[in-house]
Amino acid sequence: MDIKNIASTVEVHFLCIMITFFSSPSVTRPVGFMDKDLVMAIEKLKEVRRKGWVDSGIKDAESVADHTCAVSLCVLFASFDNKKLDVKKALMMALVHDLAESIVGDITPHDGISRKDKTEREAEAFKKLIKSLSKKGQSELLKLWKELEEGKSPEARLVLLADTFDRIVQAKRYLGQGHDVKRFFHAIEELKGTEFDGLMLDILD
Repeated sequence: MDIKNIASTVEVHFLCIMITFFSSPSVTRPVGFMDKDLVMAIEKLKEVRRKGWVDSGIKDAESVADHTCAVSLCVLFASFDNKKLDVKKALMMALVHDLAESIVGDITPHDGISRKDKTEREAEAFKKLIKSLSKKGQSELLKLWKELEEGKSPEARLVLLADTFDRIVQAKRYLGQGHDVKRFFHAIEELKGTEFDGLMLDILD
């Protein structure tokens, strides 16, 4: 898996859209499954900058959409040949895991907001954003979102690991550009003994 040079490009954004579209069981249905608010929230993710990088003084830091695309691609490639994982389920989790940030923003541990408050804010935002979907669709996505928050299923754990992995890879790139982002490398410990362990060491070498 060569993901050292995952770029923030139009092509990557387009790939994420295609993954979502073609993983749907009913790709011929009308656009009525989304409303304007959901579409604009998706678009806004391209403008919401990742707070940790902004706080580190990085101008034009990666957006939440950039991060979502990279995490989703890592999840896809890491789960592709794993028969024990539900690839579609993992991808759905990855693609929506930061959707609520289009409303609440990227809340970090340094913002003085408790984990409980952060989760509640994001849950309410997520529910609001998917309200135009069918009741079944809302229920399925909310269930996946809660499952990811709990982090207990194999798919949820993979997405959370991919999230951490992407953060470290991005930190490595920013460090190479001369930015002071050493504080982000403490998360390497979370990847030890996981499917990302050896690759992480290779990238940081």
